[in-house]
Amino acid sequence: MNQRLSLKRKDAARLAAAQACYRLRVEDITLGADMLAEQTIALWRASKENDDNSLPFEAMPEVALLKKILLAREAHLPNIHAALETIILPEWKKERMSAVMFGLMEAACGEFFAYPDKARAVMIQAHGDVAANLLGEEEHRYFHKALNVLFDGLAQHRN
Repeated sequence: MNQRLSLKRKDAARLAAAQACYRLRVEDITLGADMLAEQTIALWRASKENDDNSLPFEAMPEVALLKKILLAREAHLPNIHAALETIILPEWKKERMSAVMFGLMEAACGEFFAYPDKARAVMIQAHGDVAANLLGEEEHRYFHKALNVLFDGLAQHRN
């Protein structure tokens, strides 16, 4: 697999993780990370087979990354939600976050825990790129700031 396709699959995995987190938030379902990842991949596959162009990425998600993000999110959910509860930036607080933004943040936090040695700036940029496809300009600016604050708060709970 070439480098470009590998990066596209990683971006697709980040989006798929955010979609899975969003789904947990808006639907009345309780699924473990493995089952959630399998269902999310099945939904992507069905979308691709039906030539549904609603997904912003052409590549299928990298399954290993998707599962790792969702497993880490599940394992650290109390810490992630505690950090999300305390995040208050000028004119923003949790109540103002859309379910989409909340899902994006949970997925980013999952990757933060899944890859403790990955550079913070790399994760913020990667998740920011995904968020750019889903959020308006104002929300997207907030997203970048909020991830920095979130990662600061979560750093004490790593490992």
